[in-house]
Amino acid sequence: MECESEHKDKQNLIHFRNILPNKDKYKSNINELKEKIDKYKDKITEIKSELDKIIINMDNIYEINNNLMKDYEKKKKNYQILCNINEISKTNDEIINDINMAINNNEFMNITNNSINIINRMGIKFNGKIISYFSENKKKEIIKNDNSENISSNSANIQKLYNDFVQKDTGINATNDLLFDKLIYVSMLSEQCSLYEDMAFFMKAFTKKKNEILTNDEMDLLAMSFKNCINIYRNAIRTIDAYENKEKKKEKSLYLPYLLEYKKIVENKYYEKCKGFIDFIDENVIKKSNFKKYNEEGKIFFYKIMGDYNKYISETETFKDNKSIASKYYNESLKMANKLPIYTSIKLRLILNMTVFYYEIINDKKKAMEMAESTIEKFKKESQGLDKDAQETKDSFDMINIMKENLEMWKSDN
Repeated sequence: MECESEHKDKQNLIHFRNILPNKDKYKSNINELKEKIDKYKDKITEIKSELDKIIINMDNIYEINNNLMKDYEKKKKNYQILCNINEISKTNDEIINDINMAINNNEFMNITNNSINIINRMGIKFNGKIISYFSENKKKEIIKNDNSENISSNSANIQKLYNDFVQKDTGINATNDLLFDKLIYVSMLSEQCSLYEDMAFFMKAFTKKKNEILTNDEMDLLAMSFKNCINIYRNAIRTIDAYENKEKKKEKSLYLPYLLEYKKIVENKYYEKCKGFIDFIDENVIKKSNFKKYNEEGKIFFYKIMGDYNKYISETETFKDNKSIASKYYNESLKMANKLPIYTSIKLRLILNMTVFYYEIINDKKKAMEMAESTIEKFKKESQGLDKDAQETKDSFDMINIMKENLEMWKSDN
């Protein structure tokens, strides 16, 4: 016979057994709820995406509305002037026709050019504000022309000052021999002042006047003056590219056409600047009779510059076909560099720039990585015993470290 407590336990057990089969049902309900929640999440994401699009469209509508308002205010102003004239005198059809044409063509200043004489003759019949308008614009036109002549004259005077400055030494006990010291000094001074165009101007004058070959320091100064000048344009193009990508992500961009138009202007200025430096090195260094006096490192230095600046040009969308010229100069440089030990800094600078050229411009990523890997391996074997305190060695290790960083980044990207 079972006791009361045993009976209760038995009843509880039966009760729990009856509940347990419902466990799967509860699980199923929970899973259904989870699925519904996931669906709602997706729906919320879709709604958010639609709202983002609406916000972008609202921004675009706001810009369009703003431009329309500006246009309206401009035409309203022109219309008020026309009304003033019509209220005072509707007898002079010629003036009214001129004004109508100008308003229709958005060329209000043409009223001044076409009607000024008539308004002066019949000024008594017209509103004083109209006469004043024409008078003020005529004054502005005269002032503008005078200023243009002054600016042109000032530009010529400034250029003359620069040209005179580089012709002779003007210091104490001045001699022509000291002119070179003067040009080097003002080149370094202008660099400290961030006047890079001046620095390039002085270094060009120095290079033209010097009959002997340039020293390593002078070569570095010349190269630095060029690089500082074009870095402004390189950075500008990168900034424009960033804004271009931003505008292209929009469903409809009002500003993209303006951006692309301006980008082409900047790229053309950039091309002219780079091409000017390329032509200068070609005419005033490579084609000069004393170029053969440079050692291998000196010749590589200048051929590398020719490759670098053609590479810079080919980075732009407008002049990307320039990469074949860059490749030609790089290969010529490498032929000469192969005669030098791997740890020579100019050789490593050349190889570093060539690997970036192959990876980013030619899009031959495999060749770029193989070239970098083999250079690093060779350097590791041949750099034993180098004087680590020597500047040449420090420069070489810097180039190798940059190459290693590039290689690691490229491997992770691929």
